[in-house]
Amino acid sequence: MAGVSTFNHVPEGRIGSLGHVNVSRIGSIGHVAFSAGSVADSVDISSPALYYDIFGDAIGDNFVVVTSSGSWTASNISDSYSIISSYTTSGVSNEALTVYVNSNPGYHSDCATATIRITVNTVYVDLLIYQDGTVITCT
Repeated sequence: MAGVSTFNHVPEGRIGSLGHVNVSRIGSIGHVAFSAGSVADSVDISSPALYYDIFGDAIGDNFVVVTSSGSWTASNISDSYSIISSYTTSGVSNEALTVYVNSNPGYHSDCATATIRITVNTVYVDLLIYQDGTVITCT
């Protein structure tokens, strides 16, 4: 049985479903075989950064929506001023990752940054967190 390498110019590994049927549940269509479990890992976020004022209040949203090919985990990989107080550490596609930031009672005068990495297996995307300083703002 011959295999499918593309479907309407989309590589087989990027096909998640046909209609409402997951590709991993399709053995073949006619005499053309689909490989089970060949969907590539992916993760993306609705915004590349979140901004907070010196009081720890969000300037805009305090969350991003994570779109992924499966379950995701989040980890704080950089936060030299310890501005992040808490955040969502795991979820599934189309769920929010919410970030809470500490107030800045004069600890840093410049714009502080932190990075949260969202991972699905071996792929990841970084979310930047900015907090205004007592003198210099981030925006």
